[in-house]
Amino acid sequence: MPPILGFFAFFWGLFAIAATATMIWNGLPARFWTLSSLAQIIVFIYAPPALIAYGYWREHKKTRALRSEMLKAAGLSEGARFVFFAEFSGIAINTDDRTFTLMHDGFCRTCPFSAFRAYRTWFQPTGNSLRGHAGVSGLFLTVQSDERPEWRIRMYYQADQSRWEQIISMQIIDVAEAA
Repeated sequence: MPPILGFFAFFWGLFAIAATATMIWNGLPARFWTLSSLAQIIVFIYAPPALIAYGYWREHKKTRALRSEMLKAAGLSEGARFVFFAEFSGIAINTDDRTFTLMHDGFCRTCPFSAFRAYRTWFQPTGNSLRGHAGVSGLFLTVQSDERPEWRIRMYYQADQSRWEQIISMQIIDVAEAA
């Protein structure tokens, strides 16, 4: 979910609390406190932020499960050194086994360093922001595969892309060439 919805839910929730408190404080006529009026308050004031919060909770739960799956496939534990995960895509490098694991939209694959072919980064800024455009920015890795030769890791900041270019050069390319 886009971050703007989180801000919307937060301020809508503040509005809902303030509106309800004002109605109680000022005392409303008895005809207002009917079942249909209370249902309208719940539906129009409290339901939107609750639904948005539920959506965030589900997405967070799914993200954590996919990250755990990727780490398990890589043979790494939480807090490992060479792990990046963002929005259902990620990369994990296991230097001991000389493998790297890629994940994109729930598909996971572990490859030996020798299967690595190339990488490139792409950054398209969004306005004056340091964050890249979500649809195209990222780190793209090409591996030896018949099923899926190119993988996209969603990296929206140039600093992350530069860091991972260096990690790939030092950990995968140099080690694969030395072997």
